[in-house]
Formats: sequence, structure tokens, C-alpha cells
Amino acid sequence: MIWVNLRWYPLLLVMYHAGIAALEGKNHKSLASIFYTKLGSAEYDDSASYFVQKAGNAAGELADAFKRIPDHERQYTPLSEYLYKLVQPELDDMLFLGKGYEDVFDEFEILFALVVADLKKQEDSYVWGPIGRFGWKNRRHGTSPFQKLRNEAAQYKNNWGPIKAGMFGGQYERYEEVVELYQKEILTQLRWY
Repeated sequence: MIWVNLRWYPLLLVMYHAGIAALEGKNHKSLASIFYTKLGSAEYDDSASYFVQKAGNAAGELADAFKRIPDHERQYTPLSEYLYKLVQPELDDMLFLGKGYEDVFDEFEILFALVVADLKKQEDSYVWGPIGRFGWKNRRHGTSPFQKLRNEAAQYKNNWGPIKAGMFGGQYERYEEVVELYQKEILTQLRWY
């Protein structure tokens, strides 16, 4: 299965580059169009789905494979850490992100995970989304990136950029429901001590 999912690696790279650039430019419509690009069915998979769902599934499958890369063996989120280091120089050269890169990267991964979780919930009534660097940061003292994004969304509600762009069905209540479930069923269940 790893070989099938490795074909998604170049697409993950493109998605991270484009998604982080869209967030840096506060262009949530572009991010939504990346995530919600409809894919047709394939010979080995007869279900049509959105790009973000397939990318999320591949990221979940590839996570353990990246533990085999030197210096990533002991990391909680090796794929995420690898992409964080790989994408930074290129985006920093183009967008001059500097110290803000980490915040935008985390915001992208959180939205990526939550959109996957929302679509999963709509189909199967349970929540799952890939865990990025924000997963281990959730246990830090102070405000985690996840909580920071959640606070921002609560402040703006239906006027929040991702909701206005149509993510989560364009409904703050649907976002809040999935974020609550994701935090309760995924983040608080992580055992990284």
C-alpha cells in the first residue's frame, strides 16, 4: 500500500506549497478550491471524492514510512516535520514569510485535517483527519495552534475566511461541531509523553 500512496507525495508537496501561499495571502477561496477539487473514480477505487480526502488518506498512510528517513525516526509526526523543513526555504524565498512561516504552516495543516474530518463525518459519521505538527503542540503550555485557530473562528463565526469561502458547507456551526469532535476524539487521545 505504501507504493500506491507514495504517488501522492508530489501532490502533497504541491498542495502544501499552494495551500500555505493561499493562507499567507488570506485567499481562502483558493484554499477551498484546492481542497474541494472533485476527483473521479479510479479503476481500483470506485468512489468519487474530493482531492483533500485522497491527500489526507495518503498522508495518513505515509506517516509511518517517513519514520525510516534519518533524523525522523523518533518524531511524532515525521511526514509533517519533513514537509515543514522541505517547503520552508522555497516559500520563504517567494513570500518572505520569515518567522511567520511556522504559524501559517500550522494553520494550513489544521485546516487540512479539519476539512478531511468534516468530509469523513458527513460520509461515515465519525471523525478522522491527518495529524500534523499541531498535534504535539496541542499539549504545550500557552495557546496551541489548534486553540488559536479555534479562537479566531469563534471571534468571526460566519464571517471567518474559511467559512465565507465555503469550507465546512459555509456553516460555522458545522465547523464548530467537527472541531469539537476532532479535539475530543483525536487530539486528546494522542499519547505522546
